[in-house]
Amino acid sequence: MESSFLVTQVKRTNRNRLIRCVSLIGVVGWFFYCNRTEVSGYFSDPPLVNSTSIENLNDVSMLENHFVNVSGSEIFDTGVGYESVRKNKRTGQIVSRSQDSQFHFLRVGDRILVVKAKNHTEKTTLSGRLSRIPASLSKKLIDPVAQARPQLASQFMPMMLDTSGSKDDGMLWAVFGVLALLVLLWRSKIAFGFLASPGQHPAMMQLSDAHKSKLSELEPTGLLLNPLQTHGKYQLGKSWLLLRELFDFRLILVDDVIWAYKKVTTNRVYGIIPLSRDYAFVIHDRFGVVTETPIAEAKANRLMEEIAIRQPKIIFGYTDELAGMWGSNAKEFINGVEAARNGAS
Repeated sequence: MESSFLVTQVKRTNRNRLIRCVSLIGVVGWFFYCNRTEVSGYFSDPPLVNSTSIENLNDVSMLENHFVNVSGSEIFDTGVGYESVRKNKRTGQIVSRSQDSQFHFLRVGDRILVVKAKNHTEKTTLSGRLSRIPASLSKKLIDPVAQARPQLASQFMPMMLDTSGSKDDGMLWAVFGVLALLVLLWRSKIAFGFLASPGQHPAMMQLSDAHKSKLSELEPTGLLLNPLQTHGKYQLGKSWLLLRELFDFRLILVDDVIWAYKKVTTNRVYGIIPLSRDYAFVIHDRFGVVTETPIAEAKANRLMEEIAIRQPKIIFGYTDELAGMWGSNAKEFINGVEAARNGAS
């Protein structure tokens, strides 16, 4: 007979996983929709925008974010560009400067198109993505020209051509989106399978007779006699240690615990000055599985005390020697502890 407690946990976690996957599939779908022009642009030849087709193009939304080829008659370097500046985090001094891009004016018929390029160019036929001109760039680049020569103000197009990208960017978005979608569909299938058949979950399949004989402690009647104690994210019963999270759960028989300790991580400023400490409770069980969960120091101490009451023949505390023994041969470590328990019993 299946444990109603375990069935509830399997259904809860896999229902949450399924909801998460469906939500993320929606996000991937929205991602594809928002980048549809980039993705479709990879699978089609970019249109040629020349003086004839661009002459009366005043609506930015008509070709915004489309990858196109633009053919003009003349191109001028504006002398304006984007500059990246690296500063020393400690002193604030400038370490280096680098030119990220330069802006040009491309004459296309009677119109002027702003072109953003990685470097200086003299080409009059360029490929890139059309986008709106940021207000800050318009103020820096177009306004001075319009003030000096008002007759040119109406000739500037309300968009710019960004040649720093590539048509292949659409392929990268498509590959990323398809892979993400396939992974999410695969994980959704797994979650739905366990939701429909909780008995096929590894947590149910791997239960030994010794485990099953003590599952009654987690049923409503057993919990009335021995309520679960809460220690941070852990819950401790008479024989069981439960870690219940939103998308997962771990059920550990206290007798299966081989080694347990409080892990302390010191956070330092510049690697020297101690700033704060983080604590976690780490459990190594007889199956070689290591469970580590953040916890407050006082709760970690209290949890170790309670576990020691239930099973005193656990190795408590951390040393580099113990860590080396577990890392080099965990199976031998486990067998040694279990042999000591059986010999002492």
